[in-house]
Amino acid sequence: MESLSPAHLAEGVDHALARYVARLSPGRKSSLTTIAAKVLFTALAEDLRTATSMDPVRRTTLTRHSLRERVRTHEDFPSDTLYASSFNTTPEELAGLLEKFKFEDEWEGQRWTLRFAGPTLQGRHGRGTKEELYLLVDPRVVPTDSAPRIDAPLTLTDRYRELWLASESLSAALRATQTLFAGLNVLKLIYLEEAITLEIAASGDAKITQRIRAANVGSEPLTCEAHELWFETPQPSPFRLSVLTAPRWHARLETQRDFPNYKQYLLQIVRPIQPLETITYTLAYSCEREFVTRADWDLKIRRFITRLRLDVRDHRPGRLRAMTLTTESPVGRRHEESPAITMGRGRGTTRWHWEEAVPNLDTMYRFQWELA
Repeated sequence: MESLSPAHLAEGVDHALARYVARLSPGRKSSLTTIAAKVLFTALAEDLRTATSMDPVRRTTLTRHSLRERVRTHEDFPSDTLYASSFNTTPEELAGLLEKFKFEDEWEGQRWTLRFAGPTLQGRHGRGTKEELYLLVDPRVVPTDSAPRIDAPLTLTDRYRELWLASESLSAALRATQTLFAGLNVLKLIYLEEAITLEIAASGDAKITQRIRAANVGSEPLTCEAHELWFETPQPSPFRLSVLTAPRWHARLETQRDFPNYKQYLLQIVRPIQPLETITYTLAYSCEREFVTRADWDLKIRRFITRLRLDVRDHRPGRLRAMTLTTESPVGRRHEESPAITMGRGRGTTRWHWEEAVPNLDTMYRFQWELA
């Protein structure tokens, strides 16, 4: 059997969707990304069922608006979802997840691997148009020879990403991460979520808030964590940085270095964070005239982060224009793109929202805006 019939392939797409959902943690099974996957996998399977041959296959293509409406009206759509503010990056998130996903099944005694691409133009590697959202499936026969197949080695970030997608609960994911990191020289305090908010005043001064939910995946209790801050514009001394935690933690900040453009602090936690225990805390500080003559924000990924978010609120209407994102890998490879963001305006404020799941370790993210 050299090729799959449309009917067999439609059956494979159905089974692949079931597998895709089954490997997710309970909290992600009702996420917007998962519901979008259900909509797009189902559309692909229906197209294949109505096809009489593999070439050509009629494609059901969606726009962002129509996909959003299908997600909103889907039976699994949760009523408490922050729908309007969180859907915008859903197609890009799904494209990233599908790059790592494959499904194997057997038809008439032969094993096949199904890989999926899409729904975005970048996810489909340039096939179709930018406005169209749909999935492509690539069926390939699994080799039957005895020679072992050599795949590109997974990076530690890849393995971290895969185990978090496959884990059924937070506790299971933390235990798996603890096993993965055992004996490795990596920071054992991981961020389950880091949410950064930049509040820019009319003067160009900014208030920065970092809300962090962290977990200890080491084998020993942790009592401190280092934080460093860089500034384009020299900041006055003394510099005020505050920390807020739940009362039981009693955290405090110790200044290690205090220079006009660089600050380093040690977050001391009075009650140690035990292995597999989580802690939530918020860091807040203000910086003067940081967004007056230029508008950029650098973020270095120094530890493993499961979900990273950036929200910008600029109280100078029309001051910040188009945003670009440049990433630089540890070996110096740079990539510039117009990131998938949510943008809104109202009551004299422009809002920007960006997020990413499991950003690559030691990568530098530089967000830059055009100044009006």
